[in-house]
Amino acid sequence: MITIQKKLFMYLLALLSSYCDVSICYLY
Repeated sequence: MITIQKKLFMYLLALLSSYCDVSICYLY
């Protein structure tokens, strides 16, 4: 359970750190 939460947290951090680099800004 803890490892899954850590992976999700790291994934969210990665998305936030590369906010405009990924397809997020591309979609918007």
